Amino acid sequence: MVADLFFVYGSSFLLGNFSAYFFKFWLLINFFISLLFYLKFKKLKLTLLVFLFLFAGSLFYLARKETVFIPPQIKIISDYRNFLEEKIKEYLSFPQENVFRGILFGSKFDDYELKEKFINSGLIHLTAVSGQNLTIMFLIFNHFLRIFPFLTPGLVFYISVLLIVFFIFLMGFEGSVLRAGLMGFLLILIRYKFGRIPLNRNVLLLTALVFTLINPLLLLKDIGSQLSFLAMAGILYLGPILEKRFEFLRFNFLKKTLSDTLSAQILTLPLILYYFGNFNLFSILANILVLPLIPYFMTLASVFLFLPIKFLTWLSIPFLNYLIFIAKIFSSFVLYFKLPLILVIAIYFFIFLEIYYSLKDETIDFRLNLS
Repeated sequence: MVADLFFVYGSSFLLGNFSAYFFKFWLLINFFISLLFYLKFKKLKLTLLVFLFLFAGSLFYLARKETVFIPPQIKIISDYRNFLEEKIKEYLSFPQENVFRGILFGSKFDDYELKEKFINSGLIHLTAVSGQNLTIMFLIFNHFLRIFPFLTPGLVFYISVLLIVFFIFLMGFEGSVLRAGLMGFLLILIRYKFGRIPLNRNVLLLTALVFTLINPLLLLKDIGSQLSFLAMAGILYLGPILEKRFEFLRFNFLKKTLSDTLSAQILTLPLILYYFGNFNLFSILANILVLPLIPYFMTLASVFLFLPIKFLTWLSIPFLNYLIFIAKIFSSFVLYFKLPLILVIAIYFFIFLEIYYSLKDETIDFRLNLS
């Protein structure tokens, strides 16, 4: 009941935020949404609360739409990051050092041609701080801390999370890092603290609410936030469906990597084609060839954060060369065609319809108990 109310009120706040962005007559739209809610559930008190949350969401957007979020900066941490980046440049040659810094810190490419190859191959997401990479880093910290017998499992978890927070500050707390940090933290919380929980809708809603509270325009105008949100929705909803299709695979890690990669790409592809018109038929294969090796690199990178020695960067050279090689090979298969918005909406409608009919009897995500 509490989880259902959170979903109703949280969704109302978001819809109020969206109605103020898209419509001048947002108050009328909010009233219409409230009326539909009443006709569906026949609960006057609940409908009034829904209208209040819709109204609050609209007012929040109007009050905050011009506000710019200024990320916190801690000089000693930013200086330490600069020190690490200089060490990487000293220990590795170009372009390996650029790719290393990209994966670890989200640093921009210095070579436009190489950047284009990563974009066209569908591997550019690896060279930006991502929720997936933060989750892998959390696991590394978590397993390392478990070596010490005097640390309880709960303490190990919280220390690992604090280390991730330190890493986020190290990245400079920029918009993309903030998104990745939030995504990573929620994935960590879901999978490694609570296990798989049935109300994935509330996880997505919480993500959307935090994005909106930070900046009301993040989900409305920021492409990176939209793609991050869709990728997370894909992993939470399409992931379990695809895992069942890969029962023939013996290795659970391969099964999980394949299902998560495919589900994230399926959900983000229509929006990518709408914004950029950039499509690579073999990008999924490129990701499958690379993603299983990411934990190896992130382990080296995690140690390098606290022990910046040349030997660790040398150990990463085979992976970096392999990643650059795959990006160059698969960048040749890119196609360019843009989808119109109406077709994108139709595609997402049918994808979510398929998710609904596949999961409606297995989870309670698609049911509301407001009695």
